[in-house]
Amino acid sequence: FFDDIKIEDPRVYELCNKSGQPSPFQILLECLKRNYGLGDTQCKIDVKTLKHQKSEYTLSVGKHSVTVVCKNKREGKQSAAQAMLKQLHPHIYSLGALLRLYGRSSWKSVKEKKKEEHAITGLQSQVRSKRPNEPLLQKLKEEMMKIQMQRESVKTKGKFRVDTKALSGPVTCIDL
Repeated sequence: FFDDIKIEDPRVYELCNKSGQPSPFQILLECLKRNYGLGDTQCKIDVKTLKHQKSEYTLSVGKHSVTVVCKNKREGKQSAAQAMLKQLHPHIYSLGALLRLYGRSSWKSVKEKKKEEHAITGLQSQVRSKRPNEPLLQKLKEEMMKIQMQRESVKTKGKFRVDTKALSGPVTCIDL
């Protein structure tokens, strides 16, 4: 559903809110958190009051800055976040792609990884003197079997080679 909705669509905040997805500002914060080492990831917001109960929001992240005019604070914050996400990810056009990158489903995998790591470290703390730690060895065996099954499921079809002359433009990534 979200693949048909552009990042700049004014209904994005309402749709995300109603469907239980993170708001544009939450997505922006997650993006900045994951790309922490790439530069200045501090989010600065400036608000100026305009005529007719309107406000001008300026959102700055590193060397990027966006300005939007809006009716209220919540709308301004979300609209500015949408514009910033579009500026940080010019190669992404739909909200669905952003949600796959930074949405709740991607958070779940991080939580699962931490949970698995915690289970292993918990087994490590059950140290017995001069005897093998059977539960830890069993857990490591299970993890190695998972990795083996993952590797077997991915069959290679050959080497991937990119001809730089055939590229239509430069390869893009997030630029903070």
